[in-house]
Amino acid sequence: MTKQIFKSICLTAFVVFLSSILLFMGVLYEYFSGIQRSQLKMQTDLAAQGAENEGLKYFDGLDVKYYRITWIDTNGTVLYDSKSDSLEMENHLEREEIKQALSEGRGESSRYSVTLMERSIYSARRLADGTVLRLSITQNTIFTLLLGMLQPIALIFVAALILALALAFRLSRNIVKPLNSLNLDEPLKNEGYSELTPLFERIVTQQRKIRRQREELQQKQSEFETVTTGMEEGIILLNEKQIVLGMNPAASRLFHIDGSCAGKHIVSVDRSLKLQELLYKAGGNPGAAEEKKMEDKRRLISECNEKLEDYARELKLLPEEIDKINYRLMLITMDICYQRIVENTKEIDGIDEWVKGIRVEIKKKLIRKGESEKTVFDLYSYMHDIFGAEVIEIFDMKYNPEERKKAQAEKAARRRADSEKNKIEVKKA
Repeated sequence: MTKQIFKSICLTAFVVFLSSILLFMGVLYEYFSGIQRSQLKMQTDLAAQGAENEGLKYFDGLDVKYYRITWIDTNGTVLYDSKSDSLEMENHLEREEIKQALSEGRGESSRYSVTLMERSIYSARRLADGTVLRLSITQNTIFTLLLGMLQPIALIFVAALILALALAFRLSRNIVKPLNSLNLDEPLKNEGYSELTPLFERIVTQQRKIRRQREELQQKQSEFETVTTGMEEGIILLNEKQIVLGMNPAASRLFHIDGSCAGKHIVSVDRSLKLQELLYKAGGNPGAAEEKKMEDKRRLISECNEKLEDYARELKLLPEEIDKINYRLMLITMDICYQRIVENTKEIDGIDEWVKGIRVEIKKKLIRKGESEKTVFDLYSYMHDIFGAEVIEIFDMKYNPEERKKAQAEKAARRRADSEKNKIEVKKA
């Protein structure tokens, strides 16, 4: 516990120190950056005033050590630069601060150099003639400042670490000292942390419970001894590990033991094999139950493996069984289909025979019909030629009145049609 408290305090001190360094450096860096921007803006205004009054002559003999002055024409051409040759410099019309100064009268920007670990701050102002005067200053980044201050920061860190280690050691020892000097026999009399009062009360409750259980156990043991003392049979109480819990006087005399052997292993009382076998059969062996469980599990695993093997064999034979069943099903299906084909073929043949017979009968009937009609026509023509039409009509009225009426109706209809046709032709004429 002391080590954990010590580590926690040291880690907390280190985190606080590191956070403080980063916070202070960040705040101070932004503060001084703001001051430099204000000074750069003021210097830009002064230089712009001088350039408007004197032109390029203002820069003759001007010693600018920390600032860089650049004068840019309206088309972006560099007219003057305090650090480089203006003729070799590129066009500055696309620079952010130049575009802002040309449009708003004043422009500011900053750019980082990853290789140099520097930040350049630019301030530009548009002059009365439309040209732009720009001043810039180079500023170290916060990482450069940290590297520059690494030695003093390391010294402060070492001093803070030593102080934190000393305080952590002392504080952890003071925290653990009351805990190591606790009086567990009388917990409520301990003086220390008030936060431990619920723990002390719980300890007192547990102690009372343990004392009550101990008294009950002693009372039961006393009752057991009272009951078993006068018995002639020997009684030995063992736990699951074959440790003797109690023994009556008869058992002591039986095993020739003087004094109490409670708390000892039964083997130290008697080493006979018969006793060991009885204990094993009675489950006195502490590993017997576990061995039985393991034996049951092994038997169950063996049965499962056998079933799995049987299922695997059945599964392996299943495709062959399926092929056999499919083959038998195919044969049965072919037998049924061909049987139906044969039956249908017989039925078709019977129908064909019947159709052929009916066709012959119909042909005979038609021939007889034609012959009968020809005979009727010949007889009628013969009688008409011999007896004449008037006699034939008389006999027609007698032997075939329906045909006669039908013929007369057809004749009347033809007459009416001829009469109507004649009337239409007369009207047209």
